[in-house]
Amino acid sequence: MAALGSHVRRPRRASGTRCNRWRFRLMVEDACRLLPAEFREALDNVALTIQDNPPPGLDDAEGVLGYYQGIPLTERGTGYTMVLPDKITI
Repeated sequence: MAALGSHVRRPRRASGTRCNRWRFRLMVEDACRLLPAEFREALDNVALTIQDNPPPGLDDAEGVLGYYQGIPLTERGTGYTMVLPDKITI
């Protein structure tokens, strides 16, 4: 144990933004708000969720920041009604 008044170096941490769950959620909400209008409009009927860990099967995928589950707009037909929202997991 260090004596009172002596200087103890803190371990060096990686550069970047320190973030807790609440702050991360606010950052995601801000990013969604800052999306251009054409992209925000395309997010109609899309649920956005935030998870601590990646979905099963993606835990080894490097560089993946989000995961989309649903039917892309380009593949929806005339019978695409009364369905649960698509989901983006971050």
